[in-house]
Amino acid sequence: MGFAVLFKFFQYEARFPTYKFEVPKAVIQYIAKQIETPAELYAQYDWAGRSITYHRTQIREFFGFREDTIQDAEEVIDWLCKNVLFQDHDFEHLVEIVYRRFREIKVVPPTPDRIERLIRAAIRTYEEQFFQATLGKMPTSSLSKLDSLVERIAFLDEEQGGSSSDEGLLSFQELKSDPGKPGVESVLREVSKLRTIRNLELPDDLFRDIPLKVLTTDRQRTATEDLRELRRHPDPIRYTLLAAFFRLRSMEITDNLIELLIQIVHRIGVRAERKVEKEILNDLRKVSNKYGILFNMAQSAINNPDGVIRDVIFPVVNEQTLRDLIKEFKHTGPAYREKIHTIIRASYGSQPEILQYDIPMAEIIRDFGRYFHVLFLLVIYGEIFTTLIGNVFGISRQIQSLYNLPKSWLVLGILLASFLISQAGFTSLLTYLYPLFGYMGLILLIFLAVQRMPRD
Repeated sequence: MGFAVLFKFFQYEARFPTYKFEVPKAVIQYIAKQIETPAELYAQYDWAGRSITYHRTQIREFFGFREDTIQDAEEVIDWLCKNVLFQDHDFEHLVEIVYRRFREIKVVPPTPDRIERLIRAAIRTYEEQFFQATLGKMPTSSLSKLDSLVERIAFLDEEQGGSSSDEGLLSFQELKSDPGKPGVESVLREVSKLRTIRNLELPDDLFRDIPLKVLTTDRQRTATEDLRELRRHPDPIRYTLLAAFFRLRSMEITDNLIELLIQIVHRIGVRAERKVEKEILNDLRKVSNKYGILFNMAQSAINNPDGVIRDVIFPVVNEQTLRDLIKEFKHTGPAYREKIHTIIRASYGSQPEILQYDIPMAEIIRDFGRYFHVLFLLVIYGEIFTTLIGNVFGISRQIQSLYNLPKSWLVLGILLASFLISQAGFTSLLTYLYPLFGYMGLILLIFLAVQRMPRD
């Protein structure tokens, strides 16, 4: 009876039971019925005698298995490091995977205690290899910047209790914190965090083949450890944990920025609608029976095509009703949406420090992938180049129509003037030069219109 139970258990599990009653009672009864033997005999089976050793050897050889060796354990550890641990660190999953691996190589697996030690040794080996490989991918400049950032953060934590300094340095607690309520201050704070992490210049392919859940484990470990404990780690561990933390924080902060901007735009739109609706409620008197009024006006106009409006229309629809209709149309038609958009644009322009925003779209698109980032830059540079060529050509043609100047010298002069003007900076040009050109164009249009007016 004992031999039959061992045989069927090994046939399905590719291992022997750890203890006698690991085999379910229902299975024992079923096997006993099949071989026409009392199920109670299994309880009398000697679990530590020579018979069970002989039976195990017979069963193992029948299925083509052999006993495990130290070399088998080392090979399984190496196999786990190369094929499994880069994407899965769940201990229960790893136990199942190890048993399955021993079955594939037709080796009787060791005891559960040895399996546990084997898995922990594999995880430790993989982490050492992973930390060392990550350190090897990081340039010296990034390592120096990580050390410098950690030193500044440690100073803030020790001297100022974890709050940001007057120079704009962020503490470790602030780098780990979530954004506050939607607003300009929250956006600027998240931008400051993102800029701090971007300045580390971590390679884009540093964790290319590492699953997100593995990086998440390292990120959580870094976030929960005290900064002093992090600084005590050996270089490979410290740099890898910090790099994983800042890489994931960069992704999270980018998502937070997008979410904050969406919420701010939505709030501005809602406030604009409320403001317009409030004005409407204070000024609007809804006119009923519009179709009847339109019918009466049309019939009166057709019946008296040559009549005066005051004599023909006003007796049918009084002047105040028409004024109310005009107000209602202005407040409910396209003018309503235009008024909301005007208030929204005014809200954007009145935000504090709006001209000092430093959220380059290219920086945000970089997190969508290298190819999107390069494509976006190519589109921007292409637009700048085509605009430059068109403007230089147009300006040179206009000047040549007024003055007889050599074209090559004229183009060089325009390019030189453009270069000198560009030194003012893109933000300054948008703030002062573009509005100046707009006002000059408006004055020119007024001047041309006045010139064409008939004179008595």
